[in-house]
Amino acid sequence: MEGKDYDPEQVAAVWRAASEQGWELCESNYAGIKSLAYEPGPLSELTENSVEQFVRWYLDRLSGAEPAGHHSSRPGRVPSRTDAEQPALKAL
Repeated sequence: MEGKDYDPEQVAAVWRAASEQGWELCESNYAGIKSLAYEPGPLSELTENSVEQFVRWYLDRLSGAEPAGHHSSRPGRVPSRTDAEQPALKAL
């Protein structure tokens, strides 16, 4: 209940601080990506597996390929990428 188990001003102060840090991080990231020196690297197999799955699913849809044994329009589990696939993933 507002004012009884927390102070709205303290909650707002934490929200403002977190938001400002997030905005700064996003702006810095954007500036780096827009740099002429930026070159995207491979996706992390540890933390970006779901992103890789989606990218591979999307590339399959663009090429008209249906994953073997998979008849769904939703992304599914895919094996790890190979070196030969790196350029296609990097291009996105």
